[in-house]
Amino acid sequence: MEAKSGAGGAKNRLDALDARRTLTRILTENVVPFWSARVVDLEEGGYRTNHDRYGICKGRADKHLITQARVVWFFSRLAGTPYGRATDLKVAEHGYLFLRDCMWDRQFGGFFWEVDPSGSRPTRPGKHVCAQTYGLYGLAEYARASGDSGAATLRQRAVQPAGTCSRPDPWRIPRVFPA
Repeated sequence: MEAKSGAGGAKNRLDALDARRTLTRILTENVVPFWSARVVDLEEGGYRTNHDRYGICKGRADKHLITQARVVWFFSRLAGTPYGRATDLKVAEHGYLFLRDCMWDRQFGGFFWEVDPSGSRPTRPGKHVCAQTYGLYGLAEYARASGDSGAATLRQRAVQPAGTCSRPDPWRIPRVFPA
């Protein structure tokens, strides 16, 4: 099959370049400045993700594994791109430390579903497989971007099979079929 060229091919390339410029501008002038200026919780650790549609923080709120891990992943990934800034890996590290120190269940392994705003106690200690995968994504990307061996070790611990935890049904996976 022969590749098409001519006016149609050139127009498609120009459209793709225009779309790339637009998306780059949205990322670098909107998304990154919005989140990097608002998300880091310097007082209590982790990230603030409780904002209204105008970007105003709505106050203290419990911190959920999925949102905390997604922000770690985002800034870790961003740090390794041409659009990344020197501060992006620091923003990612801030969240990684919160995942490690506040959201990780030291007794049974895995991440808590939700902790209080300071990360000092779990408010929903259950373990959900979907949320655990977000924790794993955040850890994996941070370990890759930073070269942090502690993050790589925690990533390995996070993939432990649920059956290795020492309490009955620690992951609270609902039974679909009768026993």
